[in-house]
Amino acid sequence: MNKKPILILTLFLGFLMYNFTASAQQAYVKPKLSNKDSWSLVLIPDPQSYVKFERNVPLVNLMAAWIKENVGQYRQLPNL
Repeated sequence: MNKKPILILTLFLGFLMYNFTASAQQAYVKPKLSNKDSWSLVLIPDPQSYVKFERNVPLVNLMAAWIKENVGQYRQLPNL
């Protein structure tokens, strides 16, 4: 059996996979508000429904971490 065509095909497919995965994602750019007087409102669902099942707790943690990471970047309204 001739192994050369299989080797060439494997290398070609590997090159294609590397090329497409390397260029598929762009660098993350944090969102910015275009107007300095703009404000944002963050809505999260009722956490009671998330903590009811242990498998959903990481979702609440992820939402809270995003808010904590991004809260200082935006103009905040005073607490009422």
